[in-house]
Amino acid sequence: MIVRINQLDARRGEAAGGWGLDENDLRCDPACKWPVGTQVIQVLVLDQDERQKVLGLDFRRKQVRKLIVDLCNVLVDDDRALVVRLDGPVTTTELLPVINYLTDARGTGRFSMSAFDRFDDTDPRPAQASVRVYLAPDQLAELAADRDVGIDREVRLRVFDVPEDLINPLLDTGGPNDERWSEIIDATRFIVSTTRGGESLVCHLRHASPSDVKARLTDRLLAQV
Repeated sequence: MIVRINQLDARRGEAAGGWGLDENDLRCDPACKWPVGTQVIQVLVLDQDERQKVLGLDFRRKQVRKLIVDLCNVLVDDDRALVVRLDGPVTTTELLPVINYLTDARGTGRFSMSAFDRFDDTDPRPAQASVRVYLAPDQLAELAADRDVGIDREVRLRVFDVPEDLINPLLDTGGPNDERWSEIIDATRFIVSTTRGGESLVCHLRHASPSDVKARLTDRLLAQV
């Protein structure tokens, strides 16, 4: 397969994700401004491989799920933590399976969920909710590979790289207008986000250049061959 990295205008990051600009939608980007110097890249798998063989959409979505982990692994430093945020419909084929990743068998884990309810079973629209969870890289790999979690459908997954002291504030952060976003975004070195439909990833970079990320990601993927 061929992985392409495109650099985007920072102002087009939201549009590239396909999640819209409705601030009432938990999947919308934070209302705060991105810090000066933030760069945005799009990572995608092309629909043809090196031999011009056509790659189906399902295969490409599966590879994009793997790229979430690869991208985070080449960007995260040892002194940083990964907090995963998932926003979307509360159904068994979208957000609900994420509950399986909140704790281990002993109940150990750090997470937060938004309140959600449903009192009208005639309304065709599913309830919406947000789940935030602190995960180790191997746990993130398990979640990203779970096809029951709708991250290539209607669930938006975002991985934030933050210092230890901001894990709990990020877990507690609510919707796009939460006043704590400015502090969190300012301390974040990168954010990896799925796009609607699961065909690519969008990554906001603070401490690495697009060319550096491309080189690191290429080395990692070649090592897996």
